Amino acid sequence: MPTTPNDLDVVQVIKQEWPDLGGEPGPLIPYPQPIEPLEDGIEAAALFVVEVGRRNKGVAIWSDNGNIRFRDIINPGTSGTGYTLTELLAGAGGITKGLHPALLQLIHFIDEGPAEGFVSGATKTVSGPKMFPTQWLWKRQDGTSLVERNMIWTGINVTTNEWKIYAADGSTLLVSVTDTITYDGIFETGRTRAIWEA
Repeated sequence: MPTTPNDLDVVQVIKQEWPDLGGEPGPLIPYPQPIEPLEDGIEAAALFVVEVGRRNKGVAIWSDNGNIRFRDIINPGTSGTGYTLTELLAGAGGITKGLHPALLQLIHFIDEGPAEGFVSGATKTVSGPKMFPTQWLWKRQDGTSLVERNMIWTGINVTTNEWKIYAADGSTLLVSVTDTITYDGIFETGRTRAIWEA
């Protein structure tokens, strides 16, 4: 019994071709023969992609009044109607509750490091003077960099505040957000934010 798609055989569907139904002009092909994979298109109301060893309709692609729809077991859509290509391109399908907290987006880390959706065991190191630290660095359990905050102080005020987040390899920078902050004494009067994304 095959367990993955790599264990399956590659086969060709048998065809019968009629010119009045969109086939090539010429005489009727009166007997089934294999399709030509680089030339023939298959006409069907829907395509059901079944799990290895199981047959069901849970994973499907079909046409709905000119829209192509997609559905799978995890993302069935409302009443099993799936999502149109337009909705998917616009992000209407969304992401699952489980995937959302694990996104490598900086908003998930300000102010204090990783939480749900990340492997336990992350560590934070603080560099610089105790009263005026210049860097906070969160690392994953394997020691790779995850999220970093760098601060430049002017007196007792942080005048530059930079956040960086790294991909799973710990070195590829995904995004940085840098605030340049102005003060009147100890009171903030404004800031300019620069955002860089890979």
